[in-house]
Amino acid sequence: PGSPGSLSASAGIRIDTAQPRVLRVWSETPDGAYGADRSITVAVAFSEPVSYPGGPPALSLNVGVTARPAPYESGNGTDTLVFAYTVAAGDRADDLDYAGTDALSGDGIADAAGNAANLTLPAPGSPGSLSASAGIRIDTAPPRVVSVASPNEDGTYNTHEPVNITVAFDEPVLVEGLPRLALRLDAYGAAAAAAAGASAHAEYSSGSGTDTLAFVYSPHPGDRAGDLEYANASALHLNGGSVGDAAGNAANLALPAPGSGRSLGDLKDIEIDASSAGVLRVYSPDPDGSYGAGSRINVTVSFSADVSVGGSPLLRLNTGGGSAAHASSRGPDIALQYEVRRGENAARLDYYDTASLLENGGTIAAADGGGPITLQLPPPGSPNSLAGSSNITVDTMPPRVVSVAAQGGGGAYGVGDTVRILAAFTEPVFVDGEPVLALNLPATAASPGGAALAAYSAGSGTDTLAFVYTVQPGDNADPLGYADTQALSLNGGSVGDAAGNDAVLGLPPSGSPGSLSGSAGIRIDTAPPRVVSVASPNEDGTYNTHEPVNITVAFDEPVLVEGLPRLALRLDAYGAAGAHAEYSSGSGTDTLAFVYSPHPGDRAGDLEYANASALHLNGGSVGDAAGNAANLALPAPGSGRSLGDLKDIEIDASSAGVLRVYSPDPDGSYGAGSRINVTVSFSADV
Repeated sequence: PGSPGSLSASAGIRIDTAQPRVLRVWSETPDGAYGADRSITVAVAFSEPVSYPGGPPALSLNVGVTARPAPYESGNGTDTLVFAYTVAAGDRADDLDYAGTDALSGDGIADAAGNAANLTLPAPGSPGSLSASAGIRIDTAPPRVVSVASPNEDGTYNTHEPVNITVAFDEPVLVEGLPRLALRLDAYGAAAAAAAGASAHAEYSSGSGTDTLAFVYSPHPGDRAGDLEYANASALHLNGGSVGDAAGNAANLALPAPGSGRSLGDLKDIEIDASSAGVLRVYSPDPDGSYGAGSRINVTVSFSADVSVGGSPLLRLNTGGGSAAHASSRGPDIALQYEVRRGENAARLDYYDTASLLENGGTIAAADGGGPITLQLPPPGSPNSLAGSSNITVDTMPPRVVSVAAQGGGGAYGVGDTVRILAAFTEPVFVDGEPVLALNLPATAASPGGAALAAYSAGSGTDTLAFVYTVQPGDNADPLGYADTQALSLNGGSVGDAAGNDAVLGLPPSGSPGSLSGSAGIRIDTAPPRVVSVASPNEDGTYNTHEPVNITVAFDEPVLVEGLPRLALRLDAYGAAGAHAEYSSGSGTDTLAFVYSPHPGDRAGDLEYANASALHLNGGSVGDAAGNAANLALPAPGSGRSLGDLKDIEIDASSAGVLRVYSPDPDGSYGAGSRINVTVSFSADV
């Protein structure tokens, strides 16, 4: 049964009297929250393909007080019917499911044999139900603000002492952009007035994905407030961004009225007194970029009033010991200069902390005997800090190679294939010229007198450089690697980072993690696979009609098969025109399996293939993973490693026998009461 000539091989007839039933309900829509106008697909899987002759089916969903139908979308004639539902305003479901076990309706749903389907669904919430297999939430209500507060202690805050303000919603919200909260003060500092029209703002800092958004307000010199409060109930501004829930509902940003219950002024008692002169901002007039050892970087500290400087103040920096020294002062600005020393580094240059401006034995005072002055700086990383206003990197570390790998992973490559090799560095590097990577391949016509070279192709300005090599005839390596740890050479060019540090080009040792040979798994193979033997797993002995003889062809490496190659056999007598063993399996291994089923009249005293060229592609192909076409020459019949040498198999199918069994009826499914005709054909009249 199942072999060529059998009933099942010559006809596609299925006997089916079983009623189709629902196996499970699931959704192709990703888990998550969905709002109005969003589309959700629900799939109902049956035990076999079904179709409907009448009106389309529907599935009732629990999206509110009244269930709503999800219309049929696709799947007629398959084992899965798909329904699509568009969320309507007012819908809500914490865990979407259908209305009940009878929620699926449809007239005449049945299988191909005419068996009516059982439409009963798994109980909602049980295994196989929609809610058990998917996590879909329907939400059409906008998030709302419930309170505004602060985690800060009650008390008085001065220049650049951050005041954290929290806005709590009734559900988690997602933030795009940088919303801000307008504040109401008794007096506004000069910087706030100039920048925002006599107002002050708390800037958004974090909280997206939670039900509480955090904002930060840093008092400017001159800011004062007896009881800090936001400006009004509309003080929360999107500022070009958005705030909404996971279902896409835009948040209602109305705040509790200032001074009312759950407002900032009601919940906290925070006073702002930044009346003394102080630092407005710290910045560098130099261009953004990377600076290496020996570079000089200018830094300016701007106050809210003119200052007088005595001695040599310092600004401590976050470079691991570096400081900017006083250079000059004019009006409200103090100019300092920092000379980068080897070993000092900062991903983004800033001062060390808010107390990093030091008089250093000198003085910084208000000019002309003005009022008090504070040296406290804006918090590092804040908008008016050095890092907030300038993007300067201090870098005295040379780039280093961290790994070498092959793009696209491992595999076998043959003649003409291009291997793309990626060298990853610790930071972005810039290339001048054409560096090369020496590979562990022998010298060829393309690289006379030395190792084969992979040429630089791309990557300048990134942390990964790409090299390419085209496989040449005679190349072989398993695995592919580079020649040694110094295989990456400048070839008259240069490789370095943006700060001017020359790259260290030493590579990971071959075979180690991070090396080409240790991680890529690339094999260079330009040799064709060859046949080493032809044998059979069958026992020696005599075989009759339709007793399969399995024949194996072994190669010296794994091969890939396209199509259906065949092996021509040599018999003493043929019951049909010629005899062949048909390919059955083995692609991807080093042994291909063929099957020969003797026909009535076939005879052979010692089964053998026809000749050394008996393995035919038959319109297909046999080759290795590197694309090398196999050499199909077989051992000469009767010689060592041939089928006749390794096995003693006799074929005797001289008696008449069954040729095939088939049905003249159409292929398809047949149910109870159907009649099916079957014909058995022999090799002679019976």
